[in-house]
Amino acid sequence: MVSRVCNAVLFALSISAGYAQTLSSVPIVVAPSGEWSGSDGPWSTFNLGVGEPFQAFQGVPGINLPIFLLPGPNDTCDDTTCPGRHAFRVERSASWLTAGLYDIPMPYFYLKIMGDENHEYLRGAWGLDSVYLGNSARDVSSEIYIATLGDADFIVSSFGLASGALGPSGATKPTMLSLLSQGDIPGNSYSYTAGSARRNSSGSLILGGYDTSRFNPDTTISLTMPNTHNTSLIVQVDSIALSGPSQRVWTPEGEAWFNIDSTLTQMWLPLEACKAFEDAFGIVWNETAQLYLLNDTTRNNLQRLNPVVNITIRESEQRSVTFTLPYTAFDLTATAPLVKESSSPYFPLKRASGLYVLGRVFLQETYISIDYDRARFNISQAYPQGGSTRVMTILPPSNTIGNGTASDTDSAPPPENGALSSSAIAGIAVSAAVISAFGIGLLLAWNKQWGFFSRDAAKEEPERTDKAEMSGESKPWVEAMSNERAELVTTEQSQEMHSTGRPVAELEGSSAYRELGTDQLVA
Repeated sequence: MVSRVCNAVLFALSISAGYAQTLSSVPIVVAPSGEWSGSDGPWSTFNLGVGEPFQAFQGVPGINLPIFLLPGPNDTCDDTTCPGRHAFRVERSASWLTAGLYDIPMPYFYLKIMGDENHEYLRGAWGLDSVYLGNSARDVSSEIYIATLGDADFIVSSFGLASGALGPSGATKPTMLSLLSQGDIPGNSYSYTAGSARRNSSGSLILGGYDTSRFNPDTTISLTMPNTHNTSLIVQVDSIALSGPSQRVWTPEGEAWFNIDSTLTQMWLPLEACKAFEDAFGIVWNETAQLYLLNDTTRNNLQRLNPVVNITIRESEQRSVTFTLPYTAFDLTATAPLVKESSSPYFPLKRASGLYVLGRVFLQETYISIDYDRARFNISQAYPQGGSTRVMTILPPSNTIGNGTASDTDSAPPPENGALSSSAIAGIAVSAAVISAFGIGLLLAWNKQWGFFSRDAAKEEPERTDKAEMSGESKPWVEAMSNERAELVTTEQSQEMHSTGRPVAELEGSSAYRELGTDQLVA
């Protein structure tokens, strides 16, 4: 009988260990560098390392890019003429594998906006190398495709976060996000907000999860990508309202579709919308610089008035949400080589025809969560940095439940229709812990011959038993989830996510995460 009890206990422990394995992949929080860089910013950056030994860079996420883009050597660009530009030297990396000179896989709207005359700029030197993210030299993925651009205007590196695989001449490799999703993070997902220098609020990047302290859930809209192969982040803009010295509202004739992007800085709008900005804010287009450069008088006036830009985006026929951008989001400075002067204030707005973009300036005041597994993305009004972070996991489809069965083909069901909520995870985790504790208690009682397992009891019911001692080196399953993790992973229910009765569909899960560059789980 004792052997049967032990077998049952060990079976329960194996179930607990199996559940621990499902939680072993937790979100990675990529800490910002604390530096603000860029000739068209300043912008909150993240530390990068490329090569062996690694060369340090500061970069911004490229939410539509599948590749790492680094500044390459430029004979006319040095620390004086191009301050802040650090070129990647392939000859200094022992792990660099040259692939050749190829086109950069830019999103389709880049080519349309930039024009064919910029085609040479979209070609770079490709190669394979190791990459690092965060504040320490921790290899998050190897053999990532890198491309270097020698253009002097390209100063701040951009690391692609798109999912999938790419490569020249058919020699494809998974992108960084796809590699990480194979075991380091829960799935093909991440969240990002660009932060704001004027608000002293750094950017936030979480791979495999999101931070509930950085956005207002009441403003969240959930949108669908065209399909799993076309993962464009496209939104329908109903209107752009401007409150300034004079009120202006731009309303498109018919449907107006915009791409969300983080590599392009500015908002690329129809000429009519740009004219509305000119009338409301008194800004003037500089044909030579191809920028809205501001003089001191205009800038001081806008800083004093602090006008607001309200962009209304449609989620469905029944619902639209307005996202507010104060003037601080547009109060940027252009430096050399973008302008001939050492620096000049400018308004990050561009004239476009046919294809429109809400660039990184928009992501200063909004929070985007992208789930490639379900071909969905969420946009919310961002909160400035402050207070404690609260990181939640974006669960992969394999961890969702529909009518009692797991499915790999769920299309981002809301929690009540299938996604395993944080409260459910909490219940499972607690149950697993109870089973583990109960099992360990039974084994200990049997080993010490307490109570039911005492010698007297054994005399009453003689039975041959096989003693199975636990190894002194073994650890509870909650510790085995990390190198030296001593605390049980905590899970919490995100109450504030449901204040409107509209839960964020794919963004439910565990609140465990880890800082990139460490092996410690934070809960």
